[in-house]
Amino acid sequence: MRIKLFIFAGLLYLVLLGAFVYHVSNAEFSLMLGGYEFALPVMVWVVLPVLVLFVCAILHMSFYTFLRYLKTKDFYSDARKFQNFALDLLLEKNPKPHFKIKEFQNAAELVKSLKTFEKIPNNDKLNEVLDILSELKEQKSVNLKKFKLNQENPLVQLNEKNTILNDINYAFLRLKNKKEFQNELDFVAFEELLKLGTFKQIQSLSLHKNAQQITDLFKRFEQGSLQMNNQEFESLLNEAVLSEKQYLDIAKLSTKKLDPDSLIAIFKKLKEQNSDVLKAYLFILAEFGLFDELRLELKMSSKEYEEFNIILLAREYHKKVDFNTLVQ
Repeated sequence: MRIKLFIFAGLLYLVLLGAFVYHVSNAEFSLMLGGYEFALPVMVWVVLPVLVLFVCAILHMSFYTFLRYLKTKDFYSDARKFQNFALDLLLEKNPKPHFKIKEFQNAAELVKSLKTFEKIPNNDKLNEVLDILSELKEQKSVNLKKFKLNQENPLVQLNEKNTILNDINYAFLRLKNKKEFQNELDFVAFEELLKLGTFKQIQSLSLHKNAQQITDLFKRFEQGSLQMNNQEFESLLNEAVLSEKQYLDIAKLSTKKLDPDSLIAIFKKLKEQNSDVLKAYLFILAEFGLFDELRLELKMSSKEYEEFNIILLAREYHKKVDFNTLVQ
């Protein structure tokens, strides 16, 4: 109850009580206290104790109203400090405000911890979450089941991505029975599998590989991180239509990985089906010193390949030529 309303109601009650008692009896009543006799109307004796209680109640309410005023004053003061504190954090300052209210102090520590990832003593739940966030940032996999997050939660998505990046077998199992990409994480798993997976894993998937991805697999083959036999090499080469430049790049990568007869046979077969393979085939002939076959192919070709004519001319004059640099 508001103090003004209480005073009004209390005074009204005292007046009504006094009027009622006076109406009932206007006689006097004497009381001896310490040798003194007090003779007062009955109305006064009835109203006096109530008045004392009324005054005490007002003092009590005034006291707690004053305390509430002090607390409210501190609240608004701390609220202004907290706003400035938040702005300073965003500006990468190092604010150290003093809050009078404990809740604001705790809130400031929490906000600062969220910004700086610093742990708060005796706050085990928060510190556990900070540890998890730190591990996720370091591309580690963590257990998030206890937090009951939905599958679309960014932390769940990041944890799934980290698991894919840390476990190539997990990436393979994620894609094993899929015929098309369903979300961004499928693309991440596929790219990771192309980087680190075995040939058997990669070829067992039903997902389509583009020309650049196939070229990158041949780069892995040249670097020794992907193993292929002759049949697998030919199968991968036939999987997509590549550009003339890509066929040439693959030929350059493969001259030291497959035996010459096998490599020549593969590209010879393929160039009969695709004219864009001819340049790569000519490069292989030159690389393995089959200059008669090279000369014959050039005569049969309707397209001019000036760089290979230079190679033949250099050989005739016993000049050394860097085939890889010349043929582009």
